[in-house]
Amino acid sequence: MNARRAALVLLALLALVGAGLLIARARRDQAQAEEPRPMLPDSVTRIEVSYGEDAYSLVLSDGVWTLEGADAFPLDQNACRAFADRLCLLSPVRFVSGARYESVGLDPPQCAITAEDGQGGRYAYAVGAESPNENLYYFGFGGSAYLIEPTDAFGFFVTPYDLMHDERPALIDAQRILSLSVRTSTERWHYTLTRGTDGYVVRGTLADAADPDRSRPADPEQAQEIFRACGSLYLYECVEYRALPDDALEAYGLRTPTARVELVYREKDAQADSTLVYLFGARKDGRIYLRIEGSDRIYTADETEAARFLAPDFAKLTAQ
Repeated sequence: MNARRAALVLLALLALVGAGLLIARARRDQAQAEEPRPMLPDSVTRIEVSYGEDAYSLVLSDGVWTLEGADAFPLDQNACRAFADRLCLLSPVRFVSGARYESVGLDPPQCAITAEDGQGGRYAYAVGAESPNENLYYFGFGGSAYLIEPTDAFGFFVTPYDLMHDERPALIDAQRILSLSVRTSTERWHYTLTRGTDGYVVRGTLADAADPDRSRPADPEQAQEIFRACGSLYLYECVEYRALPDDALEAYGLRTPTARVELVYREKDAQADSTLVYLFGARKDGRIYLRIEGSDRIYTADETEAARFLAPDFAKLTAQ
């Protein structure tokens, strides 16, 4: 009887010890699962990013973010601050217990980030693969793995050009466009489409090769479509921001632009007209290179979208 009682006491003690271990482990996991926020907002002074073929460092000095090795790179200060704050304020969806970095795309990672706080603190972060069963991404910090929202993950997949001060023009409502002039570099053809009080008119070699200065009525729907295509042209990535020598511009077809497009429009409540001039260059992989006149930056745009006003259907435009 005593032996049985002793065994029961021993089992009870073992159960208590086991429960204690489980509680301790749960507390340890809970501690590990705390949000990875070792830095306070505005404390980040350096960010090193390795993403795909891009590896760069952002440095904060005297309140200004610069791209290391390219101080003149036109960074958007607000975008840099937002990037730094994203590290400090990140809230994972949950902690992943027992995750092996190599099995969840964290070794090697899709994106590696190292941040410094100016006080000797240096912290490494990593963005890994997408979770196979959820629309979430693995995130590594301090040897632990977490799951984060896609919007948070994609916020780290940035290049210096994504952090550049944006000088792209705002979209222009077709109703505010007064005229559009397109002229090729060789001047073999050109046209000007104008909206007046009596409707739309077009003139130029594509409208009337025999008499390019003669204005012809233009179909309103077709004219509006051309205005809309130019006014809403989306400029994709900036591929160059510096002033380039002629031989470098030649690679983009912009040493001698293939076409010059001048858009005249009137902003709401404005007293005077505004003018936007695009210089178009070479085509590559479904994109076309272009610059805004007066700027050194080179962008790309969708070739098909640009063709809607660079080479419109004049039979439809002048149909009566």
